[in-house]
This record gives sequence, structure tokens and C-alpha cells, in this order.
Amino acid sequence: MNIVISGTVGVGKSTISKKLKKYLIKQNKKVNLLEEIEENNPFLDKYYNNRPAWSFIIQLDFVFDRFNKAYLNCGKNDEISIFDRHFLDDYIFSSMKVIKDDMSNLLWNSYDIFNNELAIKLKETCKIDYFFLLKADFDKVIERISQRGRTSEKGVDIEYWKSLYFQYYENKDIKNYIKNNVDKFIVIDVNTDNIDEIIKVISSYLKN
Repeated sequence: MNIVISGTVGVGKSTISKKLKKYLIKQNKKVNLLEEIEENNPFLDKYYNNRPAWSFIIQLDFVFDRFNKAYLNCGKNDEISIFDRHFLDDYIFSSMKVIKDDMSNLLWNSYDIFNNELAIKLKETCKIDYFFLLKADFDKVIERISQRGRTSEKGVDIEYWKSLYFQYYENKDIKNYIKNNVDKFIVIDVNTDNIDEIIKVISSYLKN
């Protein structure tokens, strides 16, 4: 089984992914968690400081990394793979106006073709059973980003976060793109800080 925990930056993906892993292990499940470790990305600080210069490079880096993780760690019948973000998320980021504007049309179209080809390949070889989109109010997301205090995120303009939030939760084309590439697409309200309650909601879908 393959599970994706997705959502905008700061919504709580990593915390919930780790908690879900512990919960499923207690249920005697074999679980493989593929964590997103952005802090170690050598291009991230460069990208935040100069988006036009690094936008295309970082999108390629992300898409290669997430495709390889998804392709090489596809959950078998007796194993559950949890993806803290997934290859499909890259299309969401790359479709942001601020990112498309940072690339020439030639570069973005090249990326788009490349991404779509990989998406088809992945859909054929590693089906996503559950895509859980975590959603919290925008003010709540900004509060969480501020509280964790990552250096690479401190100087990011609020318009960037608004644009990303729109892509994840209000862009119908993005929603259709994800639905076409997964078995079950489920939105989970994560405004609460009670992680155990969120895990109960997610696990109820898995049991069904």
C-alpha cells in the first residue's frame, strides 16, 4: 500500500507522517516512511535568495529525488510506504505563477513535458492508494511556519506562501491532476493541534 501525506509548507506533514508510522507499527504493520528532508538540499537557500536563477534547477532536483523515492520504494502487498510529500507535489509547486514567471517559457515547457512523462511511468508501476491532502487555515499555516523558524523560510515573501496555498487548495486543475493519478484523494482538516485526533481520522480511512 502507498500513502501520500501532502499539503502546503507548514501544514504539518512531517509530524503527522511520523506519528502515522508509529501508529501503524503498533498495529503490526510493516511501514516504510520516506521523509522529505529539505534542510539538506544544497540548492534551497540559493533558490530562496535568487529564485529566477535557481528555479529550473531546483525543480529538476526535486522531481528527480521524489521520482526515485517513489519508484524505488513502492509498497509491496505486505508493506505500507508513507510518502512525506510525493513526486506529484512537484507539479503543484512548478505550476505556481511565481515559479513559472521565474522560468522562460522554453524551460517551463521542457520541465512540464518531463514531469508528465515521469508521472505516466510512475502511475503504471507504483499506484498511490491514498493521497491525504492536509488542510489548515492560511493564518494557521503561517503561524506554524513562523514557530518552527527555519532559516531558509524566514525571508520568503508572504505572496509566495499565498500562491502556494492557492495551488494546493483552490486550483481545480491541480486537484484534477492529482485525482487522475491516485486511487483515493482525501482532504483532512488539520487546524487542530491534537495530532492523535488527526491520526484517528486518517486510520479510519485506511481501515475502510
